Amino acid sequence: MLMTKRLHLLFFFAFAVGAASCAPSSGNSPVGTGGTQSSGGIFGSGGAVSASGGASASGGASASGGTVGSSGADTGGANTGGATGSGDAGHGGSAPAGGGGSQVGAGGATAGVSGAAGRAGTGGSAGSSVADPGIDGDGMTTINSPFKAAPESATMAGVAKGTRMTFMMSNAASKYYPGGSRQITVYIPVGYIANTPAPVLVVQDGTQYGPELMTVMDNLIAANRIPKTLGIMINPGTNRSGEYDTVSDVYFKFVTEEVIPLAETTAKVKVTTDPQGRAAMGGSSGAPAAMGMAWFGDFLRLMTYSGTFVNLQSSTMYPHGAWEYGENLIPKADVKPGLRIALEVGSMDNGSTETAASFRNWRLGNEALAAALMAKGYHYKFTYAVGAGHVDGGVRNQTEPEVMEWLWRGYPK
Repeated sequence: MLMTKRLHLLFFFAFAVGAASCAPSSGNSPVGTGGTQSSGGIFGSGGAVSASGGASASGGASASGGTVGSSGADTGGANTGGATGSGDAGHGGSAPAGGGGSQVGAGGATAGVSGAAGRAGTGGSAGSSVADPGIDGDGMTTINSPFKAAPESATMAGVAKGTRMTFMMSNAASKYYPGGSRQITVYIPVGYIANTPAPVLVVQDGTQYGPELMTVMDNLIAANRIPKTLGIMINPGTNRSGEYDTVSDVYFKFVTEEVIPLAETTAKVKVTTDPQGRAAMGGSSGAPAAMGMAWFGDFLRLMTYSGTFVNLQSSTMYPHGAWEYGENLIPKADVKPGLRIALEVGSMDNGSTETAASFRNWRLGNEALAAALMAKGYHYKFTYAVGAGHVDGGVRNQTEPEVMEWLWRGYPK
């Protein structure tokens, strides 16, 4: 009888804990239903996120997939196993603290918004030896003009430069974007051994962002702050918006089936097949291109600046274009294990005076995406830059080293 009572009490306790872990946190739910976000500042009174405290991704057991295979290393270009579902359950983080307030007003006066999101608890990818990245740097950060360049954004004394190899890629035989040609630059870090699998950062609008990012990579790799990472800097074709802003898997297929194989043979490099080792960067329209590589493909690390998560290329399936990522795609889908996203937007970004109903306000589009990521418990890092314009150079120079280091957290160096 005593044993039976103990079992009953144990069952009741387990049921209560399970119910609590499944209950939504008051600090993580979108609010302001029926209103628009334009009436306030970032996560403001118009209501993207209530941010009233509450743990994000509260409790819950981590995925219990255990381990598969003997290691997560690339062997001859193929992954041989790695941990699956080994992540924590997101019980350690908290939502942005509501007590600190939010930015208010059309210009978005800063009111000390900060805080970290909880871990998603979805574990690592199969075939990856990635460690639990923790939650340091997760959540929302506000920075203010004037912006100050980080030392790692410029060439540093004594730091050896990786190799830059540039070539032209003909699109004549492309299955996806035929016609014309485009410039590709491959960055090869110091110490890389030819034709061995390595992580990669694929950069959209390569000529515009590639040079500064390769400098940052030189400095961070030399300091052992990020892994030895290949870079593939891709210029757009003749229809940049069609390639970048369209919500589909086409650009991902183009990059993985046509660009990467050509870069590998031309530069004698090998891109890892481990999704945790595949990252993408995009500014403006390059951001939804990078997002598509993650959402429809296997790139799990993203960094974006002034992402065009608005409606520039609508379709029957996605009538609101890239706005759909924050509006429908992420909120309504299961969590994509391992996905990690850094995003930034400026208070004076494109369309800052437009209403949400226009689907053409970059600030609101990025806020909605950040709110969706937080609500689902993803690792995300959202930088709100007060006084910044579109893809602001000052913001990039200040934040790229920190963001890139955060992006690669957990990946073996």
